[in-house]
Amino acid sequence: MRKYTNFKDIETNRYNERSKLILSKKSEILNNFKFGSEAISVIFRKPYEFYEAQIKKHLSPDKKHLDVCCGDGTHSFTGVRLGATVVVSDIAEKSVELVLHRANQMNFSITGVVADAEKLPFLNNSFDVITCAGSLSYVDINVFLPSVYRILDKNGVFIAVDSFNYNPLYKLNRFVHYLKGERTWKVNNRIPDNTTIKYLKQIFNKVEVEYFNIFIFLAPILKIFFSDLKVQEILDKLDSNLSFFRKYAFKIVIIAHK
Repeated sequence: MRKYTNFKDIETNRYNERSKLILSKKSEILNNFKFGSEAISVIFRKPYEFYEAQIKKHLSPDKKHLDVCCGDGTHSFTGVRLGATVVVSDIAEKSVELVLHRANQMNFSITGVVADAEKLPFLNNSFDVITCAGSLSYVDINVFLPSVYRILDKNGVFIAVDSFNYNPLYKLNRFVHYLKGERTWKVNNRIPDNTTIKYLKQIFNKVEVEYFNIFIFLAPILKIFFSDLKVQEILDKLDSNLSFFRKYAFKIVIIAHK
């Protein structure tokens, strides 16, 4: 077996292997597949619901949508359902193959492009909306974000949902994932933080950031006494009433306007 040393090769291989495994189980490609926020545990769902709402707000049948770092396609089909022209891209060719297979099974018409997110092969002003779910830590934002800006059309919007790298508890949890070999060290260190937001504001004309799951660390304790739905209600209320702690959020949604 080939040994990968470059972090980008390691992560590409990781996602290729995941997608190959799913593709090998043809009957499960669609039957066990849930879209978007429906695929997320109800306790963690709020930021993904907001993310989808923003995509729906900015897309319509006459718009063009690019989903970068599409992965297995969990968050790639919102635009298709709205009638938009959708392109998905990922550096892992098997991930693109998986998304296209799922789209074909659902009679969705999309285009798949195998591409490094730092070298997006699209013309200037090509897309009205560009999305990225959970993958900003896999790219060099100093290369990626200017490229996103370049290929966005006038008045285009970049929408991303991702982790936020401030809370020490969540940093510790991510370090454990690194020790378990589930992430590379470089990817762990690239998780969006306040520096990321400042850089976004230097490039885009308007940047909005919403913060979620500030108190998600309480979930394991609350689940002992309450249902998942009730836990979500409690955590959402804490987020709303104690929003001044937002810098400790677990997730953020970014809406950046060209």
